[in-house]
Amino acid sequence: MIYKKLASAAQRLFHLPIVPEKDHWGYEGKTGPAYWDCLSEEYALCGSGKQQSPIDITNSIKADLPPLIFNYHPIPLIIENNGHTIQVTAAGTLKIGDNAYQLVQFHFHTPSEEAINGKRTDMVIHLVHQNIQGALAVVAVLLKAGDMPNSCIETLLRLMPKTQ
Repeated sequence: MIYKKLASAAQRLFHLPIVPEKDHWGYEGKTGPAYWDCLSEEYALCGSGKQQSPIDITNSIKADLPPLIFNYHPIPLIIENNGHTIQVTAAGTLKIGDNAYQLVQFHFHTPSEEAINGKRTDMVIHLVHQNIQGALAVVAVLLKAGDMPNSCIETLLRLMPKTQ
């Protein structure tokens, strides 16, 4: 029950009212994904690109991929409300085969940006990593509301800034 309350609070808090800007994007209506390419020249790729969020995973291909090796460690967190999400500066590494990436931040979306067969989860955590060449590796952790509390999410909800 507490987790459902937290998910509901997260939904309200992550979608705070924002003063619209000329090219401000959103997830619904005239600033939603179907219109992103029209909002700004900077977003033009959104109209023709094939590998950007939000995506709907409708099928999969079996592949022999290297394991994801996570090495995270505690640091003092910087928690920011950027108007679209709550973003947390973090530290650690992700190794994929011979490629090493630094964890630079993680952030949340509710509901999830990603869908699987048209269905979104209650929330997603995006763990954003970057290698020395600047390439990104983003790991999405899909969350579903349940009856068991999550102390980590409870702490972040309690400490997150309510305004930008």
